Amino acid sequence: MATGFGFCSNCGASIGAAGQRFCPTCGTVIPAASAAVPAAAAAATQPPAWGAPPPPPPPAYDQPQAWGTPPAAPLAAPARSGISPVMLLVGGVVIVAIVAGAILAMNNSKGSPGASGATGSSIPGGGSVVFKPSTIGCPSQPYTTTIVLPSSVKGTDSVTYKIDSTIVITQTVAEFGFAQKPDGTWSVSDTNPTGSTHCDMGAGVHTARLVDANGKVLAQGAFTFVMSASPSPAAPTPVAPTPTSTPEPPAQGTVTIKPSKMSCSAASVSVSLSVVLPGTIPDSAMISSELDGAIQNTSTAADGFVKQADGTWLSTGTTDSSTLCGSLDIGDHTIRALDASSNVLAEGTFTLQP
Repeated sequence: MATGFGFCSNCGASIGAAGQRFCPTCGTVIPAASAAVPAAAAAATQPPAWGAPPPPPPPAYDQPQAWGTPPAAPLAAPARSGISPVMLLVGGVVIVAIVAGAILAMNNSKGSPGASGATGSSIPGGGSVVFKPSTIGCPSQPYTTTIVLPSSVKGTDSVTYKIDSTIVITQTVAEFGFAQKPDGTWSVSDTNPTGSTHCDMGAGVHTARLVDANGKVLAQGAFTFVMSASPSPAAPTPVAPTPTSTPEPPAQGTVTIKPSKMSCSAASVSVSLSVVLPGTIPDSAMISSELDGAIQNTSTAADGFVKQADGTWLSTGTTDSSTLCGSLDIGDHTIRALDASSNVLAEGTFTLQP
């Protein structure tokens, strides 16, 4: 048993007596200084007793960390509030990219609008109506109409041909003369060598449509009516006048402007316009208004006028002299109402003075 007097520096045997100068085990001479080694120092050099945990080694800050051990977490930087300039820059780029992509997608999804006239107007599914030429001189210019219906249509389906809001005819696809093509669509082409029978609809752009029984547009196209000069009638064979019969002048309407003379340097006054057309004109007749030789607008008699008790058609309106002076030149001006053949149905004049 160790007595606490030290250990041999050669073999490590315990020194049993104080002041002992030799090792009883190996015979090594022990210097005086070594023999006086305190027990505490000697105990520090001895291995630990069995079962006791060894003391932890001092930390080796300069040694690499063992494989498989997670590294120590770095010290967290202090938190910042708000949005950094980098976040703003990145966010801006992302927003711009999203907006640009959306605009591109919208543009790509729209497609090109169907053209009118010679190229017709395309309907989703393959329907179109094409007029060649797309500008038709009334009443006798020849033209060709080509119609294509989508493949979803059947030969027994009932379809209606309309010009603007007027129904021309309703019959089945087969009755129209459509032939089914290899791609499933239906096509028919027809030439009118003597011109259109719908010139009474008046000059301007008109829209032709084919719709199904539910009113869905299957094909659509546009054309323009231009009123041609009426051919000079052949000279009639002279006929001896009948004393008892007096030819009546063609029925004429009236255009009344009050006041008919206005000074553009005086105070503005109210101006009334009244147009009366003959009662012989049918409801569907196309009537055009003309100012100083220029067509202003065109509509049916029923749309632009009101039927009176005596059968005539009446349209009234008001304006003021300052409006007329601001848009027209000083001098005489003429207002006319024309039918589909450019015949004058009613006429009136007014004068703008300095």
